[in-house]
Amino acid sequence: MTPALEERLRLHCIVTDIEAATAAVAAGATVIQLRLKGLASDAVVQRGVPFRRLPATLIVNDDVTAALALGADGVHLGDDDPGSSWG
Repeated sequence: MTPALEERLRLHCIVTDIEAATAAVAAGATVIQLRLKGLASDAVVQRGVPFRRLPATLIVNDDVTAALALGADGVHLGDDDPGSSWG
């Protein structure tokens, strides 16, 4: 891992709300993963907008559509999530 990448990826926090994300970033988190299980993509996008203002890498859990709409830095997909096939 390059030193620049190592600096960007120090602490990865999984959160469900902006308050927790803000506190995590204040405590040194450099990666925030927004995990809102069971919500429609539109709801994830609506709740995710404030996360883009944080000085952290943003990962959206389980929702490629929401990740793209938010301009997230990445998406986390489990084996059973839509879009996760390696085919």
